[in-house]
Amino acid sequence: GPMSQHDDLVVIDKFDVRDRISTLQAPLVLIRGVDDPGAPPEYELEIHQAVPGSRYVKLDDAGHFPMAERPADVNRAIEELIAGLA
Repeated sequence: GPMSQHDDLVVIDKFDVRDRISTLQAPLVLIRGVDDPGAPPEYELEIHQAVPGSRYVKLDDAGHFPMAERPADVNRAIEELIAGLA
């Protein structure tokens, strides 16, 4: 119920992994729904800026679940990432 969701958010808020961002490597694609009310854009932007060669895709008309709200665009971004591995 609501209390469980609250407790989950409290734990997530305390889970800071910024000290591990430097371990990420390209190829990396970050996909953001610009209407996501729960995650500030600074989160993805910080990772994007810390990982040279990463790609940051911002999708309008999508919130916290862009894979459900804009599946074709999310699939395209993933397909482009995979194509770049060849």
